[in-house]
Amino acid sequence: MTRIGSKKSLVYKLGIKDGFKIYLHNPPANYRQFLGRLPKTAEEFDRPIADMDFIQMFVTSKKDLIDQFPKMMAYLSPAGILWVCWPKESSNIKSDLNGMLVRNTGVSNGLTDVKVSSIDDVWSGLKFIRKNKEK
Repeated sequence: MTRIGSKKSLVYKLGIKDGFKIYLHNPPANYRQFLGRLPKTAEEFDRPIADMDFIQMFVTSKKDLIDQFPKMMAYLSPAGILWVCWPKESSNIKSDLNGMLVRNTGVSNGLTDVKVSSIDDVWSGLKFIRKNKEK
């Protein structure tokens, strides 16, 4: 994995804060090391639990996106952040996903997309939150 662009840490860029309960779903090899140091009181879980503050899911197919999105959303706290990451077209990873499909999936599940970002040279990400009335 290669960091690109911003000099800000990826933890900062993704919005991970002190006290957050964090779950990484299907991350690529070495992603945890690439992500870097979490805030001191943030806690990472090896499986999702109720009221997660931050979930980052990595998917490579429309089927996985459609299957996993509502499952991950069910674990999200009312003010939680859900990042969906998919391979860039320029990567060597076979995928039938694109940003519009990811966005439409989130919106159709009742979330609002608020930020798109390049995670690294392979992955793009879209940040979702619950609509204000649902928080």
